Amino acid sequence: MLDAANRMRRPEEFARAFDGVRARSGRVALYLGTAQTVDAADLPHAKVGFVVSKKVGNSVVRHRIARQLRHILRPWIAAGTLEPGDMLVVRIHPGAAGTRSARFEADMAKALASCRRKAQARAGARPAASHTRKDEADATCRSPRVAPENSTHTQTERP
Repeated sequence: MLDAANRMRRPEEFARAFDGVRARSGRVALYLGTAQTVDAADLPHAKVGFVVSKKVGNSVVRHRIARQLRHILRPWIAAGTLEPGDMLVVRIHPGAAGTRSARFEADMAKALASCRRKAQARAGARPAASHTRKDEADATCRSPRVAPENSTHTQTERP
């Protein structure tokens, strides 16, 4: 069982995670709201939520999958794989019934690595508050196309 401090229960918490980055691997989709997208002061712990729809199976199957996922994520939280301030939603897609825990863990590890890369890229790609993207586009000048010296055709320069 996950600690109460590590479980998402309110719709607002899920919405904050869904505003982050998403990655899918196999039958698992992860939504990760990181400290950049979530106010880390509000969350001294990582929070985890699960979405297992009725398309996956009946109640017994859905709860079995949720237990598998909790079992996988408990050591991740303890080891620091999920950092304080992280909000992670694990969504299971139809057809996951009967999937072994090792497969879920491998898919989740792959998807989490992808989420981390996307979050870092998103954090690095944001423009500074002092200017906008339009200002960046205006400041960037395009160099004219020039044909190589040994080319048989010529290109004109763009204005």
